[in-house]
Formats: sequence, C-alpha cells, structure tokens
Amino acid sequence: MLSGKWKILRAVVLLWGFLGCDHQDALHKETIMLQDRTIPPAANRIERSGLMRNNSGATASWNFEADRNWEAYTTWVTGNLPSYTAENVAPILRLVRRLPGDVFELQIERTLVDNVWLVRVNFRAFPQ
Repeated sequence: MLSGKWKILRAVVLLWGFLGCDHQDALHKETIMLQDRTIPPAANRIERSGLMRNNSGATASWNFEADRNWEAYTTWVTGNLPSYTAENVAPILRLVRRLPGDVFELQIERTLVDNVWLVRVNFRAFPQ
C-alpha cells in the first residue's frame, strides 16, 4: 500500500502529464483547424509538415496549388479566420491571434511556378 507522500506525488505526476498532453493536443488541434480553413476546397497538390515544437514555440507549414486570384483568396481566408487579425495583406498576408501569454501567427504567400500559383502557409506559435 502506498504511503500518503507517494499518493500525493503520484497524483501530481499524473496531473502534470494530463495537463501537458492537453496543451499539446490543443495546439495540434489549432494547427489542423488552420489547415482546414486556409486550404481552399479546390486546392491541388497539398503538402503538409507536422507540428514541430522547440524551446521558443512551435511551427508548421503547408503548401498547395491554387487557381484563385490573390484578392479572392485573401478575402476567403480572412473570412474563415475571424479570431485572427490581418496585419498585412501585400505581398504576404500576415494573420495574428493574440491570447493571454501566447501569439499565433500565419504568414501566407504565393509564388508563380511554371504557370501555377503555389501558396505557402507558415504557422508559428510563441509566448508573448
């Protein structure tokens, strides 16, 4: 049978593990939601990197081919992300969401390659 100290220590370790996983899952869910809301339904050749964490925050990126004009895309994507504020529109769309203690940032740019528009989305999360 466990003594009182060991029961408390075990409870603290379990709680710490659950809270740490929940925070990571929330950030992963945010990334998935952002991918869903920044990649148009008619996009082709979608490529995604996984969420990468480090001491200063987390990053992810995704690319896709798009046939929309830039103005239509920026209107569509800002409408899909009402909790994000557009801080710059041309030539790179920068969207920011500020939370207590955290900042989420998207930088979206397009490049013409072989007569096809490639759109790259870079996501960054970092402490404020």
